[in-house]
Amino acid sequence: MIALLSRENEEFSMRKKLTELSAELARNLIDDDGNNTWPDFLNFLFTLANSNSVVLKENALLVFSLVPGIFGNQQSNYLDVIKQMLAHSFANETYSVRFHAAKAFACFITDHEKEESILKHFSELMPHYMKAMEESVHGEEDDTLLKMAIEIVGLSPKSMRPHLGAFLQLCLGIAKEESVDDDWSHLALECAISAAESTPGAVKKVGGHLLPHFVQLVSLVL
Repeated sequence: MIALLSRENEEFSMRKKLTELSAELARNLIDDDGNNTWPDFLNFLFTLANSNSVVLKENALLVFSLVPGIFGNQQSNYLDVIKQMLAHSFANETYSVRFHAAKAFACFITDHEKEESILKHFSELMPHYMKAMEESVHGEEDDTLLKMAIEIVGLSPKSMRPHLGAFLQLCLGIAKEESVDDDWSHLALECAISAAESTPGAVKKVGGHLLPHFVQLVSLVL
């Protein structure tokens, strides 16, 4: 399985299936006490993430997206390594790697929605997520990051709070942009609405001056 996942020349559909299969196997090899009984796979995951190959980096991030709790009860020992892996992926020159890093980041944040120390530790990566989200909107190929942003502000608003003003400004810019498809604009509005529902006081404090613009856009949709 590990040998297959490390092959670069697989077609995308086959690679995705192999990645999903590997992730499911890794998930099932975490016992009830949180022990990962396939430790070699963790080392392999970091090997993929540190590879110079775009394909192998994507494989690592796909697995992490599918099983954000893959480190089990040893996760606290790996938090800095996970953060570094995501940060390096966000800095990659290839958009697809940044996109998959954003998905992995969102999955990890929402999977730990009640763990404030983790949310705080990873919060500084949020601007990178928002940048990848903005890139995905301009590419109009995959709206996953916009949809995941709705989950983040709904489930883990504390991870977004230090960056809430910039997030609301980004959502407004997307919703107002005439070249963006209506479905994407509506998702951007939904992001802002979800933020307002989750943290009304914070939204009023940092984005009160933007609210009339959002109200106007919502009224046009309705």
